[in-house]
Amino acid sequence: MRQKSTLLNRMVCASILAICTLLVIGYICMQQQHKLSSKLIRLHVIANSDSEFDQSLKHTVRDRIIEELDLLLSGANGIDEAGQILAENLSAIEDSAKEVLLKKGCTYEVCADLSDEFYPTRNYDTFSLPAGLYKSLRVIIGEGSGKNWWCVVFPPLCFAGAQEFEEAARAAGLSENEIRLISEQNETVVFRFRILELLEKLIEYISIKK
Repeated sequence: MRQKSTLLNRMVCASILAICTLLVIGYICMQQQHKLSSKLIRLHVIANSDSEFDQSLKHTVRDRIIEELDLLLSGANGIDEAGQILAENLSAIEDSAKEVLLKKGCTYEVCADLSDEFYPTRNYDTFSLPAGLYKSLRVIIGEGSGKNWWCVVFPPLCFAGAQEFEEAARAAGLSENEIRLISEQNETVVFRFRILELLEKLIEYISIKK
């Protein structure tokens, strides 16, 4: 009986230690994500529906917006200035998207806004970004009920190659450690991002329940 009690106590202690370790790792990852998100502006384009036509429209609108934002933000000196430029051009972004739609014979409404938005962990060709809140330029087409497209508008990382990615990231103020964090694909980084995503979802769930 004493042996069973000792084994149970060891299992409880091991479980508590594992939970504490995960919480510490999660806290460190959250601090890294918050610091990283303070240097990025995400782009979120949401299609009207999941129909083949609407998804094609989404990509056409995306391409037009990225093309215009590359010009608008080319001289932005940091995330604050980039955010101000975007805020001042939301109507112009909407008009450009509507122009693209009209050329395709579509009269969907378009809504563009700049706000904080929760993103899950996302993997791109040359980098990954952990889950969390990011300043986000959202472009909603029509009902906004279709699959969406996510990337980064500042710095311009959406279609950057490996070398261009590092240059743009450094120009935006990301440290070498932050660049390695989001560009290295290994089991440790994947594990940390997964823990962070679970913690962010838990925090969001607790907040909703309150």
